[in-house]
Amino acid sequence: MIDFYKINKIIEFKKVKFLIRNFKKFLLFTYSIFIAPFSIFIFSYFKNRSQKNNNQRFISLRITKKYFGHQAIEPAIASSIIENNKNISFLISYKEKNISGNKKLNMIIKNTFDIQDDIYLFFIEHIYNYSHNFFILKIKKFYYPLISKREREFKYYPELLSEKNFLWKKNALNVIGKNISKESKDNIVIALRSKHFHQHSKKVKPQPSRDADINDLIHIIDVCEEINPPQQIICYSNKSFEKKLLSKYIKNHNISIALQEEIDILDLINGSNLLISNSNGIGAAAFAMGLKTLYLQHSPWHIWCTSHSNSIMLPIEYKKTKERNKRNLNNIFNLAFYPSDEIPIDFELNFKNKNIQLQAIKNIDKDIIKGSIEEAINLDYLNLRKKSEKYLECLFHYENELEREFWINYINRLPPKIKYWHKNIKMNISKSFLNSFY
Repeated sequence: MIDFYKINKIIEFKKVKFLIRNFKKFLLFTYSIFIAPFSIFIFSYFKNRSQKNNNQRFISLRITKKYFGHQAIEPAIASSIIENNKNISFLISYKEKNISGNKKLNMIIKNTFDIQDDIYLFFIEHIYNYSHNFFILKIKKFYYPLISKREREFKYYPELLSEKNFLWKKNALNVIGKNISKESKDNIVIALRSKHFHQHSKKVKPQPSRDADINDLIHIIDVCEEINPPQQIICYSNKSFEKKLLSKYIKNHNISIALQEEIDILDLINGSNLLISNSNGIGAAAFAMGLKTLYLQHSPWHIWCTSHSNSIMLPIEYKKTKERNKRNLNNIFNLAFYPSDEIPIDFELNFKNKNIQLQAIKNIDKDIIKGSIEEAINLDYLNLRKKSEKYLECLFHYENELEREFWINYINRLPPKIKYWHKNIKMNISKSFLNSFY
């Protein structure tokens, strides 16, 4: 029997959403007219400034100290753009005065840029972001914010190609280079994101789909113990896991536990280490510095750091809830790119509500993880055997036919508007993962 009452409720709800959306558009349009004199002023100011400075184009970046990943990757992007575009000048400030941020990242930024007062850039970016499109197109010829309210940092990922050298990266590698010693050389550093680091923060939304639990962490450590020759393993964890980890590994002198509440990750890692991480923040910093990284449980696939040639991706598998069918790579692709959103970051909305779930790290086959780690350790040798091919305007690099087929499938499914984020794919796909389907 048709429930007309329920249907009417749905129609009414959609009408309300439509009205609210259009009312917001009306308010934004009205505000853009109100600030039009300021839009004209900014256009004139930067046009004149550009003409006086050999037609320089200006970009602003207001660095946030709230989030480790953003504090690392956005200044790195700015530095790379400056290095490769001599006709661009950056205007840089810190957003927050009362937040300390990461001390080592602050040092790297200070040694890379001249920092300005934020009031100036706050005003300029606000006017730009809320100007009418007519004015934005005019202003953009001479000035634009690196990260506007309409865009994300992902579009600049090709600027961080691992082979590129720029001042921020040089300064960062100098900072972590001080960590290298006989004891720390060639260590494996495991840094898995869990719910604990931001659980008391009101500013960071819980993301349980991306969190590792204690059993995920133990699963990875146990596999690392099987690597031959034995590697020194540093587990970057938290106080909630400390007791169980110490009791389990107290007799193993190759394993040490470092607590994120007490130690900065930048005091642990160096250019000789292999980082194993599911963390967007630590992963972003490793990408910006070009550190050797094995990525686990990185979702969604759309925003992989594919320009990170010094990395291996062990793709996280998607599956239908309660599905018991045999693993199939094509089905995993279908589910990974199932959402209609171009950037399906909200896992609950785009996947969980569609009965699609992520594989837990503890459920990844040990042989696949072990093989992936061994590949990552020997990454320099693997990269020497790479071939390249261009497909749909994306240049990708591969070692064998299975990896070639993977990237072609990946590029085919990328939404058209974000393909250029992946215009130079140098990331490696785990061969152990690919071989497991055949």
